[in-house]
Amino acid sequence: MNKINPIMLPIILNKLKKRFDNASPDLMQKYNLSKLHLLYIMVLFEHKEGMTLKELTEFLDFDKANTSRAISQLISKEYVQKKAQGDLEFKYNVELTVKGRAIAKNIFEKKQKATAALSELLTPEELSVLSQIAEKLWQFLSEDNLN
Repeated sequence: MNKINPIMLPIILNKLKKRFDNASPDLMQKYNLSKLHLLYIMVLFEHKEGMTLKELTEFLDFDKANTSRAISQLISKEYVQKKAQGDLEFKYNVELTVKGRAIAKNIFEKKQKATAALSELLTPEELSVLSQIAEKLWQFLSEDNLN
């Protein structure tokens, strides 16, 4: 196999993302969800205390309008709910409902199977290095160094 040029990294990552996205088409159809909805559900699943719309928007690096629209759709499906922060009703977190948490758990289990397939491809040492690289990439992206 030829050595892969680093310029191919975005293409490889995109293909890997598509592979993971396609791990749960049956659940997307069953629950009437889009790939975008899945991202919000999985982030909220990992942030059990909930997040503000601003935090969610910044975490996923999406625009505010898309986040607002997607969360409204998830609220209407009763997968997500608003939870007021103290006495101020206009300040709230969004969090998964019991129904949303059950769906997220199903999605998480499907994604785990896809992750297991990747894990079988790599040695433990390679997985460790990949984890370290992923942490560095996450830090880089979190610092917004691309602009």
